[in-house]
Amino acid sequence: ATGRRHDSKHDSNYPVLLQLLCQSACQRYNSYDRVLSNQKANLPDMTETFVFHCVNVPAMRGGVALTEPVSFSLAKGDYIQLRGPNGSGKSTLLRQIAGLVPIEDGSLSLGEKPYRPHDPDISFQMAYLGHRDGLHGDLTGYENWHLLTGGKSDDKPIDPLYERQLSSYSAGQRQRLSLLTLSFDADLWLLDEPSSSLDADNLLFLQELMTRYLTKGGRIIAATHHDLAQNMVKQSITLQKVTL
Repeated sequence: ATGRRHDSKHDSNYPVLLQLLCQSACQRYNSYDRVLSNQKANLPDMTETFVFHCVNVPAMRGGVALTEPVSFSLAKGDYIQLRGPNGSGKSTLLRQIAGLVPIEDGSLSLGEKPYRPHDPDISFQMAYLGHRDGLHGDLTGYENWHLLTGGKSDDKPIDPLYERQLSSYSAGQRQRLSLLTLSFDADLWLLDEPSSSLDADNLLFLQELMTRYLTKGGRIIAATHHDLAQNMVKQSITLQKVTL
C-alpha cells in the first residue's frame, strides 16, 4: 500500500519536534542502543581498502571476562554471525565494538591503525541496532524515521501504518521501522537480534535488506539465533563461555 505524500506543511512540524527533543538528545544517545559514530565529513576515506580487525577481544562485564577471546576480520561486503545462547555475551561484545562499553582486553583496528569508536580522525561510521530501539512513542512512524535519518535513507516508509503514532505499534512493527532507519552510508552495521518479533514477511524483508547492504559493500556483525542471509555469511562464531 502507498501512503500519502508528505507535503511542506507536514514537514514544517519537524523544527518544533527537534526543539522539543533536543534537551534529551545527549541522554538518548547514551541510553538507547543506537550509535551513528565518526561522521565522514572532510576526512580521507579509509574504508575502500582497509580491513576492520577484531583481535582477541572477549566480552567483558565489570572487569570480568564472560567469553573466550574472539578474532575476525571484515573487508567490504563481509558478514560475521555471532552465535550462542542467551547470556553468552553476544550483546556485550557488540556494545564493546560500538563503543558503548570499553574494550578492556584485545584490540580493534582499521588496517594497521588502531580503531577507537568516536575518534574524529577516522572516517569509519558504524550503525548499531540493539534491543532498545530509541524510537519516540509520541511521534508517528514517519516522524521517528525522519528524526533519525534526516529524511535520507534508501528505504522511505510509505505505508499508511507510518502515519500512526508509534505507541499503537506492535513489537514487530517497531522493529521493522528500526530497520528502515539503518544507514546504507554506514561502513558497518552492528545488529543485535535484528529478527526479534518479526513475522515471516518482515523476516524476509530483513534478509533482503542485509543482502542489499552487503552487495553494496557494507559490513555486518549480527548476533542472532536465526539463519539470516546465510549465503552471504563469511564466518559464524559461537561464543564460548569462560570456564573457571
